[in-house]
Amino acid sequence: MVDDVRPGSFLYFASHPDQIDVRELWQKLGQAMGKRVVVVPFPPRAIAYVAMVIVTLLAKIFRFKNQLDEKQYDQTSAPAFVCSSARLRAELAWAPEHNLADTLSNAAKGYRDTGWL
Repeated sequence: MVDDVRPGSFLYFASHPDQIDVRELWQKLGQAMGKRVVVVPFPPRAIAYVAMVIVTLLAKIFRFKNQLDEKQYDQTSAPAFVCSSARLRAELAWAPEHNLADTLSNAAKGYRDTGWL
């Protein structure tokens, strides 16, 4: 916990200083769940867009649930967001207490304990 008595409002990101990519996130999530995760690289945007259009059309014709609709395309092709807690650490001496692997393991345990997994 950090007590800040300065006047005014400040915006900080709370994040771990270790950067990871989506592949590593899914692999760590799989480890926390005790599952093997295979990450399939997402194709270039142009190929993905054509696939989305074709699958959307086929889903309308054959009436099946479309897993690659325009919303999914927009979400998976959006640029990444990276935040930094450097300012929070520098100005308020804040530091994360847990790493990602421990956090995901604790979350998975909590979900199991409540019967959600």
